[in-house]
Amino acid sequence: MHWFFWQIAPLFPAYHTISIGRHLFLLLLLSGISPGAMAGLSQNADSLLNLVKTDEVDSIELNTYSQLALEYSTANFDSALIFFEKAIAMSKASGNRYAGRKAYERLGNAFIKQQDYTRALEAYHMALNMSENEERPRAVAINMGFIGFLHFQMENYDEALRYYQDAYKLCQEGQYAGNLMRQTNNIGTVYLKREQPDSAVVYFEQGLLLANQLKHDQAISFIGVNIANCYAYLDEFDKGREVLERSLGYIQNLGDRSVLAQAFGNVGSWYQQQANGSVNEPVGQTRLFKQRLAIKYYKRAAAIHDSLKNYYLLKQWYYGLSQGYEVMKEADSALLYQKLYKSAHDSVFELEKAQLVAGLESTRKVAIQKQHIKLLQKENELRRLWQYGLILFAGLLIIIALLLYFYLRAGKRSARIEREAAKHKREQLEENLNLRNRQLTSHALQILQKNNLMEELKSDITLLRRSAGPDQSKELGQFINRLSQGLQLDQDWDKFRLYFEEVHPGFFETLNNVSGGLTTNELRHAAMVRLGMSLKESASILNVAPPSVKIARNRLKKKLNLAAAAPILCAGITTYSPLKHYGVKAGDKVGVLGMGGLGHMGIKFAKAMGAQVTLFTRSASKAEEARRQGADHVIVSTDAEQMKAAAGHFDFLLDTIPVQHDLNPYLETLRFDGVHILVGLIEPVDPALHAANLVMKRRVLAGSLIGGMAETQEVLDFCAEHDISCDIEMLDIKNINEAYSRMIAGDVKYRFVIDMATLKA
Repeated sequence: MHWFFWQIAPLFPAYHTISIGRHLFLLLLLSGISPGAMAGLSQNADSLLNLVKTDEVDSIELNTYSQLALEYSTANFDSALIFFEKAIAMSKASGNRYAGRKAYERLGNAFIKQQDYTRALEAYHMALNMSENEERPRAVAINMGFIGFLHFQMENYDEALRYYQDAYKLCQEGQYAGNLMRQTNNIGTVYLKREQPDSAVVYFEQGLLLANQLKHDQAISFIGVNIANCYAYLDEFDKGREVLERSLGYIQNLGDRSVLAQAFGNVGSWYQQQANGSVNEPVGQTRLFKQRLAIKYYKRAAAIHDSLKNYYLLKQWYYGLSQGYEVMKEADSALLYQKLYKSAHDSVFELEKAQLVAGLESTRKVAIQKQHIKLLQKENELRRLWQYGLILFAGLLIIIALLLYFYLRAGKRSARIEREAAKHKREQLEENLNLRNRQLTSHALQILQKNNLMEELKSDITLLRRSAGPDQSKELGQFINRLSQGLQLDQDWDKFRLYFEEVHPGFFETLNNVSGGLTTNELRHAAMVRLGMSLKESASILNVAPPSVKIARNRLKKKLNLAAAAPILCAGITTYSPLKHYGVKAGDKVGVLGMGGLGHMGIKFAKAMGAQVTLFTRSASKAEEARRQGADHVIVSTDAEQMKAAAGHFDFLLDTIPVQHDLNPYLETLRFDGVHILVGLIEPVDPALHAANLVMKRRVLAGSLIGGMAETQEVLDFCAEHDISCDIEMLDIKNINEAYSRMIAGDVKYRFVIDMATLKA
């Protein structure tokens, strides 16, 4: 499925779809102009040309050349380039940096319209350098956004993300709400393109919040579509559906039928992708339901685009309808839309052919217009030479554009081959791991079969012994003893452990670190659990009774304390990551604001890092509990005298309070260069922040969300080393409503953990 992104950037369309055929057609018309465009151009251009001819004021002439370039950029690109060059040269000669920057920005935008992203990138880099020299942060942010967009179009996603993030920081610092909204969406789009929906949705949600604040209906609708795409990646169909329907409501309110049709089509594509997500499974009711929704929205899109005569997109919706009806086994309808798709495809071909003929006809008119422009600036002989040079330049430009197109196409093909090779390698590694797991399981089952066989032999020989003579009974007894010795696990276990550790390296070491040390028997039981062995299978392999296996597993579960470790993957990493990032060390004074699920973990981590820890709380009754968690001191934040005494005392503040609160009193407790880290608040700061609390002592107000995979493993190792776990309450799933009410009331110490065994009850 082609995911629909909303690329928000100034002076450029919100989102668009251009086929390869149309792309090539545009390249062929670099020096051409349609009759309609020429008619619309002549009046404005003629007046501007007269102004250049008669006016002697340099600044006005400079701006006029820039405006002429814009007029010609859509109709006669060759002429536009001439005027851009004149504007840039004149700005350099006059030292007018502002006009020069605007000329480069307009030149870059003109190249974007031509889909010449390489030359557009050069122009915007020049504009960026000029805006930095002018010390105009808003212009710097805008140009960074454009450069990020160009890298995105060229599939340089790492570079695109870097420029988008730099623009994001500038917009935050300058409080440019509109541009900040655009950059949050841009960053989210890159993460979604890289198939990182968890990271993407964070920025999309931030962008949606800003769009609501700005009352920007179009932004609200398209960001909503992007959020739905994230849910699609996460296989959360109902959430995605809810977001899509809400976004469609906003789009309908806009009143733009073309945008609405595109939205309907994209929604149809989304539903069809959901229906096709398990194509190898039988066509069940859920899949048919999703397919019917896809057909519903495809029909709406097709109806609008049919009235607008937009055959480029119409054929896309007809194709989707034919595929949908084919899945639903409705052959007549599938055949009907297949025919309509072919008809629309033929219409596109005829339209492109007609446009090509019109473009060739317009070439003669373009030549006349070029000659008119040159006659205004030079004598007859010079104008004639310039005309020939311009024609050669246009031809060379077409050749370069075609070569660039095929070069980019080849680069995309090469990148696709590399991606497929990497995918194949990953699949091979996964297959090898699965094979080794199957071999390991087979080895365990061989032990099982051997033990079963030996037990059967013991039983048979025991029966024979009862009816045998004295001499034979003695020999049979000796044989039974040898069989019993053969059932000993040690030798088999040593071989099995070596093979197991090859397949699952570090498994036993990690268990020992978490538990403080397990016996050999406990490690055996853990290995059986890792392989998915049942109680009966494990009992036979280990030569014990099934009830003994059940008891051993329960003991192992308690010893590992998995329930208390589970919240470390959430509350643990959320508080550990900022403390580690900002370099909390032994001797630092750390204040923790609030003592809930996050706060009590923050106290434990800061204390384990060697810091002197103080809890800020509104309730004096929490003092004893705070010291039990490891806090050295407690400050009641509602006590003005205690807050005054703490002024300029702390190196770091870890703020876990999840609701709006006044940050100013807490900032005053920081030392010079102190850092206040927000991990709980994701709402606007209210009341307003007094900047003097930051500026006067170079304090930092920072934020942190969560850590990555590597850092999560790091915090698990840290907890194992320092014997840190989360304070929890085990929860029976039947009591989930009561637990929710207690959570709202703040009556939890400090995390609920659902006992998964209760789900089976």
